Amino acid sequence: MSGYLAMLQPLRDAGIRVAVVMDIPYPDFAAPDCVQAHGPAAEACTVRQQAGDRPEDPLAAAAARVPGVDFIDPYPYFCTDGACPSVVGNVLVYRDNHMTNSFARTLASPLARMLRL
Repeated sequence: MSGYLAMLQPLRDAGIRVAVVMDIPYPDFAAPDCVQAHGPAAEACTVRQQAGDRPEDPLAAAAARVPGVDFIDPYPYFCTDGACPSVVGNVLVYRDNHMTNSFARTLASPLARMLRL
């Protein structure tokens, strides 16, 4: 965490706006293959992760210690009540354990609002 603090604090001290975006939940399975085999609403293709059960992120911890750093948590756009489906709004969320370009585009407006752009 000290390395992140050493990076974030000078940026803020220089008056640069800084935002840290939390990592997204990710599946431990191939989501496209799962959806193809079981369908878009299949329970087998849903990641189970409560917001409080996520691994500790040292960047997020450092951001919380530096006044003025914006903190963005996209979790609510991926999960509801601990269920993180592989398809949201008819859009495939994951590709090789990363977010698809299509799903990323659906987050453009919410992200702009969270960043106050």
